[in-house]
Amino acid sequence: MGTVSLRRTQSGISLTELVVTAVILIGSMAVFGELAVLITVASMTTTNKVDGLAAARSALNRISADVRQARCIGDGYANGANRLVFPASNNPKYASNAPPGGWPAAPWSSMILGPSILILQVPVLYKNPGSALNGVPTILPKNHFGAGSPPTNMANVDTIVYEVLADPLRAGEYQLKVARFPGEQLDVLGTASAPMTAINPPQTILRGLVGPTGNGSAMPIVFSYFAPSTSDPPNTKVIPSAANAERLRGVGIDLEVKNTGLAPQQGDGRFPQFFGVHTEAFIRNSRNMTMQNIVPVQP
Repeated sequence: MGTVSLRRTQSGISLTELVVTAVILIGSMAVFGELAVLITVASMTTTNKVDGLAAARSALNRISADVRQARCIGDGYANGANRLVFPASNNPKYASNAPPGGWPAAPWSSMILGPSILILQVPVLYKNPGSALNGVPTILPKNHFGAGSPPTNMANVDTIVYEVLADPLRAGEYQLKVARFPGEQLDVLGTASAPMTAINPPQTILRGLVGPTGNGSAMPIVFSYFAPSTSDPPNTKVIPSAANAERLRGVGIDLEVKNTGLAPQQGDGRFPQFFGVHTEAFIRNSRNMTMQNIVPVQP
């Protein structure tokens, strides 16, 4: 008889196939891991930049809105060099009186208009919903604060001060703060009636300022100023001085910001983002707008 040979078949994979599969799998995991790291880094850097830009734009919009509503830059009760300082020596409300909450504590400094301090005054508007005169600028009646203060009917204004201060928690960085010192909220009889809106102590509106810097100063040069020109362009950049204090009509705002995405007291992290923003704003509030109280005041 003939013999029958039986051949066994094996199922599964060989050792070689297993090694090749493992190598491919490890390579794929390495690629996906690197891709995940890149996506995480891109997400963190984008988030830091977007969040920082949003904060900087918010600060720009806030300052610009105040400039456009302002009646003057500096203390409008004074003239010449005195106009560059708040409070001016003849300011009827604050020359001899502290604001609600007292004057801000150090390191908030003397308020002198310049590249790191912006002083604006905006009209106090009559507030009486339903009145046809609601929103009309008011005045400080003669002798409102006592004999000779003010000596005549004067504009009633809130004073808004922006100041750049060193960040106590982050070396080399600065904060932008704002304070608001209110005028008088007058009723129809010309007397104070409603609570006055103040921002005091000052409020931080932006962190992480690192510039722009120049002229040998480490303090960021945030504010620049414009005055009307007799030539083209119609407004030119000036350095505030006694000669031009009453002519200032515009403000340039430059912010160079570093955002780390970390809490203020922590380090810079691995992905700090730097960026700069700029805008310019000009006073729109007519100098000839009628300032009045609802009832006649002393002539």
